[in-house]
Amino acid sequence: MHIAATVRTLWARLLKRIVRRSVSRAGRRARSVEVPLIDDPIQCLYRIQGGAKGAFRLPVESCTHQSGLNHYGSGWNPFVATARDVLFGRQSQFRGSVLDDYYQRFQPRSAEDALMGFSMAPSALAELPPSCLFMSPWTAWSPAEVIALARLWSRMDHAEHGASILGAATLALKFFGPVPEAVGTFEFTRIGRVLLSFQAKGFDRSLGDVHVKLLKRGSELRYLTDGGGFHRVIAASALGLQELPATFTQAYAIDVDAAANWPHVRSGLWSEAEARAYVDHLFDFDMRSWAAKRSFI
Repeated sequence: MHIAATVRTLWARLLKRIVRRSVSRAGRRARSVEVPLIDDPIQCLYRIQGGAKGAFRLPVESCTHQSGLNHYGSGWNPFVATARDVLFGRQSQFRGSVLDDYYQRFQPRSAEDALMGFSMAPSALAELPPSCLFMSPWTAWSPAEVIALARLWSRMDHAEHGASILGAATLALKFFGPVPEAVGTFEFTRIGRVLLSFQAKGFDRSLGDVHVKLLKRGSELRYLTDGGGFHRVIAASALGLQELPATFTQAYAIDVDAAANWPHVRSGLWSEAEARAYVDHLFDFDMRSWAAKRSFI
């Protein structure tokens, strides 16, 4: 009953948001290109905190994801590897692609497994489904809320991009397997579409900037892809682009120095040591070594 009530509440909120967005979408897109690009991401953050709009030049090589998928240096990323194969004409279909292999062979059984390469996850995550990887120490979501949100956003993401392939009860996240073949094919096709768009007209700011959260460790910064822009960062990485226009989805930094006060540290789900270790992991994770150990490369 609690999960059903949560789903109904989240649906109501989401539908209101969709209506508001559909009413003003064209106007917002037209104005998005007018949002100033700030050279310094911290200054951009302060600008947003002050109530103004702002965007900044996102360094693609500093982008990561809560699962561990990142774009660091000479690392490896199954989505980027797939994009490069498409770009250079080495692959034209999902079947037999790097992404197909990744989905078939990386199928975490729990939220703990879904945090790829991380060995200090809280023991409680081993008892939760993979979608609960989003119960990061700085969040306050319950398992039921995370599962409901993940299902809703999975369905909305596919619907927004023209794919009516998920049933009402299906939860298929694109960040790991297993996924139905239709989902894998859709992801493969979507990567190709974004590559073609970039090649034809570059980054189109009228479609919105990349959305990220700021992760801070002392003077070091990383950027968590958060909603819009996941595939554009993939395409940019494959094309060798160094920067993309981006904005922050939250008007604050996730600063590791505040770890003791993060909601899921205070709740006891994560210890402070585990939370700090997770941040270190997101900053330093070597995906190439992880992939090599599993014979992806």
